[in-house]
Amino acid sequence: MDVLQLDLRTIVFLLFAGNITSAVVLFAYKASELHGRAYKTFMHGKLLQGIAWLLLSFRGGIPDLLSVYLGNSLLIFGFCFEALAINAVPNYRENREKVLIGIAVTSVVGFDIFANTPGLRVSIASLITCIFFFIAGLKLLYRGKESALHATIGILYFGNGLIHFIRSATYFLAPESITLLSPGLVQTLSFLAAYILVFTSTIGFLLIIKKYDDEVLRTSEIKFSKVFHLSPSAVALTEFESGKVVEVNRVFEEITGFTSPELEGKSFVELGIWGSAEGRANVMKKVALNGSITNFEYPFYNKAGETVIGLFSAVIIEVNGKKLLVSVTNDITERYKDAERAAQNARDLQAANRTKDTLFSIISHDLRGPFHPILNLSEMLNANLTTLQPDEIKMFAASIYSNSQKVYDLLQNLLEWSRMQKGQMKFAPNDIHLLTVVEQVLSVLNQNALEKTIQFITSIEKDIYVYADEHMLRSILHNLVNNAIKFTGENGQVIINASVSEGQTIVSVTDTGVGISPEHIQKILSPDEFITTIGTFNEKGTGLGLMLCKDFITKHQGTFTINSEEGKGTQITVTFPNIPGSII
Repeated sequence: MDVLQLDLRTIVFLLFAGNITSAVVLFAYKASELHGRAYKTFMHGKLLQGIAWLLLSFRGGIPDLLSVYLGNSLLIFGFCFEALAINAVPNYRENREKVLIGIAVTSVVGFDIFANTPGLRVSIASLITCIFFFIAGLKLLYRGKESALHATIGILYFGNGLIHFIRSATYFLAPESITLLSPGLVQTLSFLAAYILVFTSTIGFLLIIKKYDDEVLRTSEIKFSKVFHLSPSAVALTEFESGKVVEVNRVFEEITGFTSPELEGKSFVELGIWGSAEGRANVMKKVALNGSITNFEYPFYNKAGETVIGLFSAVIIEVNGKKLLVSVTNDITERYKDAERAAQNARDLQAANRTKDTLFSIISHDLRGPFHPILNLSEMLNANLTTLQPDEIKMFAASIYSNSQKVYDLLQNLLEWSRMQKGQMKFAPNDIHLLTVVEQVLSVLNQNALEKTIQFITSIEKDIYVYADEHMLRSILHNLVNNAIKFTGENGQVIINASVSEGQTIVSVTDTGVGISPEHIQKILSPDEFITTIGTFNEKGTGLGLMLCKDFITKHQGTFTINSEEGKGTQITVTFPNIPGSII
């Protein structure tokens, strides 16, 4: 069949079918967000054209208001939307949209007012179509330097525009001799060109969008790659569900100690970086809830098993339908340690202030207290020396000696404790014969025990040696026995035991005194407490001796325990490791 003899109503109906098919294809296509507006506009243009051609195909069968005026109005807006979409790729401009919509609205109004004959309607509609095709064609031809695709589709639009311009000019000269569906060479060519353009424009537009989307994707990948690898933070790309590594940057390798080949295809849980599957799962729940997480502090582990405190941020992205996790981790381990050190320094400062206040209290009260009886007794002795009997002089001298001994003990403890706190005390452990040191301590404290008729009992084998600093060992035993005497009443007992078990020497000092309440035991064992107590003969104490004992025992890597029952006595037990290498 000669193409020029085709039924124009059939071609018009095919134009309807072609535009509707194009609209369906466009609806099914998933464009990127960047060009989403353009492709939706193009799709709506094809849909409007399809409806318009359907109405025009019923020309003469339905009222002219629907078939002619509404049909041509929809066709004009359809061509306008198509031109709008082409002009919006690759960059949308709002001013162009306003101009094209303004042309469409003006054209529809002009068509409804001036197109009062069939030939004039065809001429005006063709002229308006020509304008939109020229606009689209010129934009594509301008972009033709970018690709042959732009140039090809641009030529098709421009060619259709020329055909419609010829059609408009032809029937403008003879407006009374033509209707929309009347046969003729120009009429048939314009419909066939429009039919061909329906599919070529749709396919071309989709290819153009895909081209720009691919370029945007490549550009994004390049930018992402630069940011990924040049970031000063540890960056990792992993599968969201499985946690398997896709890619990591150099900083991540440095922080974790793992190389990319060691990481690739394995999960951070499998490699021990997360520590546990439960830990990762809990963090991923937080990420999944909002799609991202920001500055979440979490401990990780490097290849050597060392803890790394990380400030973790992550976001879920989708690539080819697969969920990936982009995570950025900043190593704040040193900052964390600095904060811990600052907190520890603050605690140490508070402890030092408490110690300073206690020391001032000891110096101003406890140290000054024993001097009063010494001064009073010395004054009385000096004033009445010629009149006093020998027994009275002996009593005064004994009392002066006893109080002087207390002052000396307190001063000795103060000096040793001060040197210990400053790290100035020399620590020289050696094998010491324990019984010899115990006997020396007991001989020094024997007078204190005699004043209260307290009996010393020792149960120490002669062959027991303790690996310790002799000066510190002597101070420990002196303070423990002296405390036992102070809190034991008349006719009581102080028992010193020692044994060797499992590589350590165990020494205990037990008394039959007043005992210690559980609350006081807790305070004694506290590293920051000084406990002032009164002995059975109103002897004053500061608790400094026991604190010194605890510090010396700690220096020996030993232990210090207290067992006591109020009214029945107290047992203090200390241990010394007998392996030289165990003491630092």
